[in-house]
Amino acid sequence: MACIRNQSSSSSHTKNFDVFVSFRGADTRNNFTGHLFAALERKSIDAFKDDQKIKKGEFLEPELLQAIEGSRVFIVVFSKDYASSTWCMKELQKIVDWVEKTGRSVLPVFYDVTPSEVRKQSGKFGEAFAKHEERFKDDLEMVQKWREALNAITNRCGWDVQNKPQHEEIEKIVGEYLPNLIRLDLNNSKNLTEMPDLRGAPRLKYLDLSGCIEIVRIDPSIGILRELVSLSLRNCKKLFINLNIIFGLNSLKGLDLAGCSKLLNNRLPKKPKETEHLEKVETNRSVIQLSTSSIYEILMSPFNFLSNRKNKDSLGLLVPYLSRFPCLLGLDLSFCNLLQIPDAIGNLHSLKTLNMGGNKFVRLPTTIKELSNLDHLNLEHCKQLKYLPELPTIKEQERGKYVRELFIFNCPNLSEMEHCYHIAFSWMTQIFKALLESSLSLVNIEIIIPGTQIPWWFNKQNVGNSISMDLSVVMEDPNWIAISCCAMLVACHDDSADLNDRWQLDYVTTGYSFQNNQVLGNTYWAISIAVNDDLIMGEIDHLFILFLSRESLIHHLDPYEDEMIDLDKIGFTIGIFNLPKDLHFEVKNCGYRCVFKKDLEQLNLNTMFGGNFSSMQAFNK
Repeated sequence: MACIRNQSSSSSHTKNFDVFVSFRGADTRNNFTGHLFAALERKSIDAFKDDQKIKKGEFLEPELLQAIEGSRVFIVVFSKDYASSTWCMKELQKIVDWVEKTGRSVLPVFYDVTPSEVRKQSGKFGEAFAKHEERFKDDLEMVQKWREALNAITNRCGWDVQNKPQHEEIEKIVGEYLPNLIRLDLNNSKNLTEMPDLRGAPRLKYLDLSGCIEIVRIDPSIGILRELVSLSLRNCKKLFINLNIIFGLNSLKGLDLAGCSKLLNNRLPKKPKETEHLEKVETNRSVIQLSTSSIYEILMSPFNFLSNRKNKDSLGLLVPYLSRFPCLLGLDLSFCNLLQIPDAIGNLHSLKTLNMGGNKFVRLPTTIKELSNLDHLNLEHCKQLKYLPELPTIKEQERGKYVRELFIFNCPNLSEMEHCYHIAFSWMTQIFKALLESSLSLVNIEIIIPGTQIPWWFNKQNVGNSISMDLSVVMEDPNWIAISCCAMLVACHDDSADLNDRWQLDYVTTGYSFQNNQVLGNTYWAISIAVNDDLIMGEIDHLFILFLSRESLIHHLDPYEDEMIDLDKIGFTIGIFNLPKDLHFEVKNCGYRCVFKKDLEQLNLNTMFGGNFSSMQAFNK
């Protein structure tokens, strides 16, 4: 029946497969599917096969469920008697559920039935469902789900091989469909020790190995994925990688290496020019046609490597080579034990999101200023950070919604706080001024920065996590351009908590809402903060500052138009979500200010903190 379980599957180790083939063994075992498995084997595609001929029992076996969840692609071979097997229908239901949940690929193959027979459940399929409805008359809901599963599969692009030559059609299926796999999601495969060979999927665009905590090596075949746009190796804590095999991935837009503290060994080329022949791979559009041995020879050829680098800072050596990824928009190097950030980070001119949190560097390079497209900078838990450089100036933006975020959370060694506040607030105001003068209207700026009291500038304040607003007096004023809100956040861990039994980070999420009666309604997620292990020691206080343009606030209030919201009874509310039981995290007080054009012209540290910096020094203690 279905290729589900290896005969040797008695071990507790879960194997992942390239392909799972669902078929009715009595119909196809010795002809179509036999040739299909042979073709898959010739292409070095690992398919799950079960030679057990008779399936009994009410529930799918655990090995079957593990095989389904561990497979990348599903092939469902519909034959005339496929639907008569309750086992096949249960298996199909599980496949459909898993495909809808994960987005993995599925290919229907119509062997000796028409797609219409399967879709409409006519002919043999109709007879089979009549029997199912009689047998399971007390559970017709299950039979209906089987019908829906058939519809879901047959609505996808499939392969009709009726009255066509098993070999010719099988070669087309294997040769044309499987290489077009564009998404491979193996996240949280905790028993996976090696990434699979990807030579059979050269068109892959998205590869997610996040949470594969046992994986130790990346297969060199990743180097041929010239169309890969997203690579996540988040929390692959045991992973080592030879950088040479990823330098050809010049289509990458998102690279997530968070938590990969052992990611790189010291095998880096002495100079970028020593890898020039890899660039030939990048520009050779027929690289897929190269023989396997040629590809591996290119990817694994010897280099003159540096040998005097210490492994503990090897990930920092990656940064000068990131210019090999010219399309990179998002880079996450958080919690990678970085000791320094090279000046070359400023060469990533397309970068929009940069997460450097949880590292050990003392300062950021001044070249950060060159990242004029940067929308999001996360420096949470950079406990050795002492100096904050000048932040990027903005470039002209296109019309639409615009969000900028700066998170400086739990950086206890920051010195010259006057300078830090000056950098943060100057960045905030110059962004807002420039954006208001441009064609943009929906502007959001979100900042988190150390602080123990809400600045005096926020002239409306309240204890707790919410405050009432009266916007009726400003809504018609043409000089009113924005609203700014502030909340004081306090966090500390329970000293008795055992924080060493978690293999991945927990995140607290902060959200805000505007609604009547200070009820947290449609929530806009603002901040996700990593909170476990020894990240938070003692009590720490921070300010969350939000700037919304007038149009952006009105857009936030749009969901409540049908409720005839009273502008004099709007509530701003801050909420804390996903809070671990061992963490105390609260909003002590909050405030807001209606911002007029003259406010931006006069906004500086004196006006923000009450006239002199001495109050700000107390504010930071």
